[in-house]
Amino acid sequence: MGYIINPYTSISASGSGFVAGGEGDLTTSETYQEATSVWSTGETLSFGVSGCSSGGNAVDAFTSCGSSGGGDIASTQEFNGGSWSNGGDATLARNSLGGGGNSSDAINILGHTSGASNRTGEYNGTSWSIGGNGILARWALAGNGNSSDAMSIAGSTGSDVANCEEYNGTSWSTGGAIPAAKRGLAAGGNSVSAIEMGGTTVNTAATYNGTSWSAIATLTTARRDCAGGGTVTNAIVFGGGNPSALSSTEKWDGSSWSSSGNMNAARKSPAGDYNP
Repeated sequence: MGYIINPYTSISASGSGFVAGGEGDLTTSETYQEATSVWSTGETLSFGVSGCSSGGNAVDAFTSCGSSGGGDIASTQEFNGGSWSNGGDATLARNSLGGGGNSSDAINILGHTSGASNRTGEYNGTSWSIGGNGILARWALAGNGNSSDAMSIAGSTGSDVANCEEYNGTSWSTGGAIPAAKRGLAAGGNSVSAIEMGGTTVNTAATYNGTSWSAIATLTTARRDCAGGGTVTNAIVFGGGNPSALSSTEKWDGSSWSSSGNMNAARKSPAGDYNP
C-alpha cells in the first residue's frame, strides 16, 4: 500500500510523527519524517498544553485534557495536516493521563484530578463518552492503542508502579507487569504487541507480546515525561527531561537505538506520537 498524502502539506502519514506543546504552555508543534529523520516546524496550537493525552501522525493527530494556564482542562485539539482546531470536550478535566488513537478514534486513560483517576474516555471524532473504569487508578502512565484496543502502562499511585492493563473497548483486564516500576514513560503499539520507553529518568525499555514484557537494549539518554510511539520493531522516543528539557530523538529498529534528529525545541511533557 502506498503512502497517504495530505493535500495541505504533501507529507506522508506512514513513517511520520508529531510533537506539540510541552511544559510552559508551549503552543508550537513539529512533524517528523522517518525517511529523513528530520523534525519540521508545524502549525500553532489553539492553546498551549502539557501532560495531555495524544495520538496520531504528521497529518492526523489529537491532544486531549492536560494542563494549560495553570489548571486542568477537558479540551481537545485536532490536527488535519494543515491546522489545529478545537474538538469535543472530554467528560473529565485531568492531567498526566495516557492515551492513543487519532482525531477520529481516540482514548483517554486514567490520569490525575484531585487524586488518581480510573476514568476512561472514548472519542469518535466529535464527542467523548465514558468507557470502562480502569482497575488501578494512577497518573503519569503511558497509553497506546485506540478506543477498542488499548493499554495502560505503569505510572504512579503516589509511588511508581509496574502494573499494566488491557482494554477491549468495554472493560479493562490485568496484563503483564513491565520489568521495573516507573512513571513519565512513553509507549506505542496495542494490547497484543507494545513497546515502552524511558520514564522516571531511566534509560530502560521493554517490549510486550500480549502476555509478558521483555527488557530490550537501553536508551542512549535517560529521560522522563517524554513522548513516543511505534511498534516493537520500529519506534521513536523524543523530548522529556533529564532533568532539563530535551530535544533529542532516539529510534528503535528492533535490535538497537540510534540518534534520529533533534526537535527544533526542547520539550518536557509534550503531546506526541509516531506511526511507522
